This record gives sequence, structure tokens and C-alpha cells, in this order.
Amino acid sequence: MKKCPICHTSVEDSVQICPSCLFDFSVNQNILQAEEKEETNVSIPVTDNEASDDKKDIISVGNLKIKKKYFYVGIGVLAIMILLLGIVLVNGGILTGNDKIAYDLIMNVAPKFKNPASIRLVSGVAGTDKDDGEKYMFCGISAKNGLGVRSTEYYYINDKGTILEEEPDYSFYFDTDKLNIEKINKILERKLKKYD
Repeated sequence: MKKCPICHTSVEDSVQICPSCLFDFSVNQNILQAEEKEETNVSIPVTDNEASDDKKDIISVGNLKIKKKYFYVGIGVLAIMILLLGIVLVNGGILTGNDKIAYDLIMNVAPKFKNPASIRLVSGVAGTDKDDGEKYMFCGISAKNGLGVRSTEYYYINDKGTILEEEPDYSFYFDTDKLNIEKINKILERKLKKYD
């Protein structure tokens, strides 16, 4: 007779799979040998209730035996990762750095436009002033006016809510490679729908 190292059920020596927990003796020979060494050193009596509790705490996935609590923790972590990935994909991604600054500044001043839902970033640069930490943006913004006509104007915007229409006297007003304009506009389009 031999004992199953998982559920401690006694089985015939010729049996290859435990009838109680489906432990595969032939695949898991190393575990059995380790168990036999431990049994010669330490003998801990196992009651029927303890063996039954051990069986309940194990999940079989193919030939793999996993404690239920680890299995459920793994499933939970996987579910959270899938949820976060879905949120990122649905929201058009996560904005970071100057892209996030540009988005935040536009969202801050959007209510000052006649038609906020129509705002789209055309060009520009954004950043943080090294001296005072103020966030700023020099940009071209396309939006519809009160008559529904779309036009592009150039602005200086800061994090204090200042928005000044400006003559684009510097080339950075026209930059299209400093910001991820397409990604910013995708998120703006979705977020500014509340103004429709």
C-alpha cells in the first residue's frame, strides 16, 4: 500500500492515479520520493477530516495540482490585467508627459469655446516651465464657431486657465511631431461629447 502525497488516501501499489484527487503517481515520481524521505524523518498523523480538507483545497489543471487559494488569486490578477488593458484600449490609450499636459490644458479651457465638442488639436508644443513649474502650451486648435464654421486659431494656454489667441510668430505653433496629436484628438473627441 502507498499513500497519496496530496490527499493522503491509501491506495494499492499498482495504482497509477489516485482515485480521490487524481494525483498521477507515474508523472510525479519525484514528489513521491521526497514524500517518502520526509515520512521516514517525521511522522504526523493525519485524520480523515484533515485528508478530506486537503482534497477540497486542491484544483487539478491537467497534471498540475494547485491549491485553490493560489488558483483564485491567479485568476483574479489575470482578470484585473484584462480589465486594465480593456480600459486602456477603449480610452484610446494612456497619455503621458507633454501629451497629458496638452490634453489637460485643452480640457481645462474647453468650456470657453463656442462649440467645445468640436475642439481638435492641429499642432503645437506643450511642457512645464522650469522656473515656476507652470504647465503651458502653444498650439493650433481647430473648432467650430457659433455658426458651425470650422476654423483654426493659434493659442497660448496655461494651467491657470489663461487662453490667449495669438499670432503664430514662432514655428513651434505649427509643430506636428512634438505631440501625439492623433491620440490626443481621439480622447478629446470622446471626452468632449458631453458638450454636445
